[in-house]
Amino acid sequence: MKRAKSMVSVAFLLALVLSACGKSSPVQQENQDYPFYQSTLANKKTINLTFFKGIKDIPYLSLDTLKSLLESSMAETGDLAYALTKTESGKKITLTRENKATCCFDFAAGTITFSDYDLFSALPCAGSGLDLDTDDDLNDANQGEYLQRQKDKDYYRPGNELVLTPKDYGIDLYYQGGKGYLPLTTASDFFFAVYMPTLAFNGQSVFLFPGSMSDLSDVYYQVPTKAVSSDLAAFAYHELCFTLDHIYGLKKQHGITAFDTVFQQNGFQADFLGTDPVKQDVDYEKLAYATLADMHSNFVANSPFAGKEATPSRQAGMNTYGSPSYLAKAAAFGEFGAAQATAFPQGCPSYEVIGDTAYVTFDSFVSATQDYYTTAPTADAEDTFGIVAYAHQQITSNSAIKNVVLDLSANTGGESRAAIYTLAWFFGEADVSLQSAATAGVSTMVYRADVNLDHVFDDKDTLSDKNLYCLISPSSFSSGNLVPSFFKNSGKVTLLGQNSGGGACNVQPLVSATGTYLTISSERVLSRVINGSYYDIDQGVAPDYPITKTADFYDRTWLTSTIDTLM
Repeated sequence: MKRAKSMVSVAFLLALVLSACGKSSPVQQENQDYPFYQSTLANKKTINLTFFKGIKDIPYLSLDTLKSLLESSMAETGDLAYALTKTESGKKITLTRENKATCCFDFAAGTITFSDYDLFSALPCAGSGLDLDTDDDLNDANQGEYLQRQKDKDYYRPGNELVLTPKDYGIDLYYQGGKGYLPLTTASDFFFAVYMPTLAFNGQSVFLFPGSMSDLSDVYYQVPTKAVSSDLAAFAYHELCFTLDHIYGLKKQHGITAFDTVFQQNGFQADFLGTDPVKQDVDYEKLAYATLADMHSNFVANSPFAGKEATPSRQAGMNTYGSPSYLAKAAAFGEFGAAQATAFPQGCPSYEVIGDTAYVTFDSFVSATQDYYTTAPTADAEDTFGIVAYAHQQITSNSAIKNVVLDLSANTGGESRAAIYTLAWFFGEADVSLQSAATAGVSTMVYRADVNLDHVFDDKDTLSDKNLYCLISPSSFSSGNLVPSFFKNSGKVTLLGQNSGGGACNVQPLVSATGTYLTISSERVLSRVINGSYYDIDQGVAPDYPITKTADFYDRTWLTSTIDTLM
């Protein structure tokens, strides 16, 4: 099969370029077209990249291309309201969102300033700059479906301006011929990755990964394995420090001042600045599983220059490089999953009634996989929305049920929208709070759920006349920790079991400049609000009534009897 040839549109143009430091100097520039795979193999286009100083493995995007890509990637996911307006004043170029948030590139000063980074990065449907709901919650007839924001009750305090100074990290911005340019990887890290898309360049093609490699993996890895250049290694290292310093959500909790210092302390710096991509990927695995070890930070895929599966992947990588705390948490995940499987060899039922107690169980939060407004959910439902709606039907039609237990003891997380739906089912109104580690902005968004599927958001969607319980364990992680964290101290839900597993941040993907695919804990930090102060939920929550033996979590006859003694 012949490889697509890239076309040189402007070769080795010499011009006076105003670099990020504000000094005029002649800089060699080359513009070149490359194949561009936008989300899928079938969606193949062409993209124009720019290279400076003769360095052909550090691509730049013009701001016009950045604007076009942001708009097209949002439109591709159905967010047609997303729009950017570009204005120019001298060596300043400003992009303004339809929600009025701005990003100003000052090429004379070498800065990128966001008026409100959280709002600039938010989806068009968002009620604020910090909103976990990723949908507008309306059908084609403009009827509310599943969730409804209570806009008159929301609270949002924007944070500080976020001023990025790439030159402090040795990263150049360029302005030439009335056009501004920034590195493709910088664009990916700060403009795309908040809501999962990432940009990557393997030397032959550009890829927009839609939260995963989808069907693009084979093309991504078709390039020969090789050492990376010293220029690319240095840029990748500096970009990694730049991004993590501003975006990593648990930096304060880890006691990190600067990631450059962390990489020196852990012995990563020499490898990252070297030219061996395999050694670099080993250090990326150590970074995810030992240094950060937050369970949201993961090594997803090797650099194409190292080669597919050049280092121990997934579980093997975790076992090889995981810190003691990481391996202990992973063991807890396995312990409760195994205990559940032993108690329910045919699979744990999503809905079960023992005596006067109904048990609702799902081990991950999953958004609706079908339209339950047209096809009513059944006992066979596998996603969170279907399970909750079916359980609600059964519970509200059975007056003998006094207690409802939400079993999250083996729930290791999932989609936050499904977690909100579950919270609103128990609470009637669910208050979900976030703080931004990047800007210090905070929000509390209020949601109601339509659980009886009548397009009306009212008290018929709640379980206000039942005794409510939630079963938690160290395996209750991420969204499985979000729900009990907001149950805690509500006065409405009693927690049973063991301390939940923590996990406070949205997951954000990153693709390094050398092409290694990672996820990290993003700057959006789930928090509980106490006396107006926001506290992250990364330490998990303690149960109101402890259960010591793991097997007892799934002995529902014993558990029902125990619950009856608490009433």
